[in-house]
Amino acid sequence: MKFRDTRLLRGKTMNVTVSLAANGWHIAFACEIDHAVPQNDLPAVGIDRGVANTLTLSTGEHWWMPAGLAEIEPRKRRAQRVLARRKRGSRRHAKARRRVAALQARAARIRQDWRHKASLDIARRFATVVLEDLATRNMTRSARGTVDAPGTNVCQKAGLNRAILEQGWHGFETVLADKLEERGGYLCKVDPRHTSQTCSACAAVDRESRESQASLMRLARPCRPQCCNQHPASEHGVYDRGGRAAALR
Repeated sequence: MKFRDTRLLRGKTMNVTVSLAANGWHIAFACEIDHAVPQNDLPAVGIDRGVANTLTLSTGEHWWMPAGLAEIEPRKRRAQRVLARRKRGSRRHAKARRRVAALQARAARIRQDWRHKASLDIARRFATVVLEDLATRNMTRSARGTVDAPGTNVCQKAGLNRAILEQGWHGFETVLADKLEERGGYLCKVDPRHTSQTCSACAAVDRESRESQASLMRLARPCRPQCCNQHPASEHGVYDRGGRAAALR
């Protein structure tokens, strides 16, 4: 079988998986290699995952998903509308279905490629990464409710669910954990409650310390006279809690 070799194989090949996806055939090799975990003395960083900013680091960096995803989304919606007009079982319906599946597969590949590149860059620069322990599945549950107890703001919640899933929070966490472990790093997950309302200087909690969902800068009165009123709230709150947890590790 011929295939495009994109990476030099190392170690002993234990398993080979051939799969068919909407964007073609794929082959994956599972290899057993000898790997010694190195001593990692790099600094720590806190990361806040969001919708407006995919990743916000305690260093002040902001990371976003590739712009190509925004270009694919309207094309996918148009293709889904075309699919809805086709007669089930017809050749045109099958062709339209393959078109939608190809666009979805392309978006998934873009997200996966970005996750690997972003997590690799972070794993190479930091030894300890602190994330909020988010229950993504619970956060993206439908607000539709039941017949007896119908939900409220169903459309708004559905839009938020799509936005969260498009960012791929859980997938990024999984890939980052693997890359940190390979390099002797450590992924620390902390309680997400009040991290965006906690002052990084004095640990005071104030609900007015967050300007909006997109802005994580403290704008309310200083907690103490010596506190600066421009601390990035959420990512520093995550970093502070993670620092204490990493010290007890």
